[in-house]
Amino acid sequence: MSDEELDKIRQKRLEELRRKQAQHQHYENIQRQQEEFEQQKEEILRQILSSEARSRLLNLRISRPDYAESIEMQLIQLFQQGVLQSQMNLPLSDETFKSILKKSQEKQKRNTKIKII
Repeated sequence: MSDEELDKIRQKRLEELRRKQAQHQHYENIQRQQEEFEQQKEEILRQILSSEARSRLLNLRISRPDYAESIEMQLIQLFQQGVLQSQMNLPLSDETFKSILKKSQEKQKRNTKIKII
């Protein structure tokens, strides 16, 4: 192989390594942002929910992760808008949280009717 061919191969390899490094850094940045978001979310949920209610939310997160995420985001939005502070005593007790979950489930239930012909 000539020196020019070796230089081209080295350049390609160097560019590939730089690209991989940039992708890795981008992935790390995204992961760091997600971790920061989760930490902020947990901090807000500590302000909103009592320890018993947080325990209930953790159990819900295990059994129905999408539903738990939805409830978390709704609570955080209401907290950030000031609705929770003005209408309820914070942190929410387990009983209050259970009633919120029941109301939420009632709204999500679908009325299915089966017609037998």
